[in-house]
Amino acid sequence: MGYLLRCAARNGISIHRLLELAGISDVRMIWAADTPRLALTLGVPVSVLWPMFIERGRFQDDVAHRIGGHMFARVGILRPSHPQICVTCIHHSGYCRAIWDCGVYTVCHIHRTALTDRCGSCGAVIRRYRPAVDVCACGAYFREDPAGTHVRDDAALQIAAMVAERFGEPVDAGDLANEALPWRASLSVDGLCTLVRAFGVCVGAYQRVVSASLLRQRCEFWRAVCARAGARFQQYSNLTERESLAPFIWEAALDRMIWAPVASADHQVASLLMQQIYGRHLGAGGRSKSKMLSQMKLFDGADYG
Repeated sequence: MGYLLRCAARNGISIHRLLELAGISDVRMIWAADTPRLALTLGVPVSVLWPMFIERGRFQDDVAHRIGGHMFARVGILRPSHPQICVTCIHHSGYCRAIWDCGVYTVCHIHRTALTDRCGSCGAVIRRYRPAVDVCACGAYFREDPAGTHVRDDAALQIAAMVAERFGEPVDAGDLANEALPWRASLSVDGLCTLVRAFGVCVGAYQRVVSASLLRQRCEFWRAVCARAGARFQQYSNLTERESLAPFIWEAALDRMIWAPVASADHQVASLLMQQIYGRHLGAGGRSKSKMLSQMKLFDGADYG
């Protein structure tokens, strides 16, 4: 959408008019499947446009998304309808970064400032349909929070650096120096983000988590999730009795990661965590002692397209 906003502004028309020229008249999210129509209007090859947009598909009979070459089996990790931005990046580079669509990326690893999903002038949520990349729907240029959003040494920054590293972004090695997950490099981005949610979403012990409610949460919520996840990753690394973490971990997220892994390492890591935190071992038949797990689909293979 950032690319479309730049094209519209450069041609002196609105984003709505640009999409109308491509035969898209309704206000909705633009997906990779729309790029053949957009390519004709913009005069850009489909092969160039397609990777810029989120691709919808299916993985093990569930909805899945792909962005930046990475597949997300847990679509709630992405926030396609609720954009967030780094105000400094917007004004310095003039474009939106694909990594901002990842929900657990809550701090700009370049400028070390918190991302925002609200306009600093009118206070409204930032919309994908707006006058320009750096202009809110209210007409004001995006501006930083006067209270300051600089992040110095924060778990959310470390997690942002982990995600950025997986997206091929240059990352300060110091931001990864205290990272407590030695096997993070083998995880898919989906697996890494799922672990962050599993370790950080619960505020207190034995908290009930409703997946649907997570889709509506703002940046501040996810920064707090990342902060808790970072602290619990460190606890996991230091503890000998890791079962003490069990009340604070979202078990269902680990369950899902075991039986619908994007990469084989996702399954292995989640199984290890399930064993060390909950004392569950996968039997010879590939099932754990969990009743929930025994009822999940165990078929391998992806149907993504």
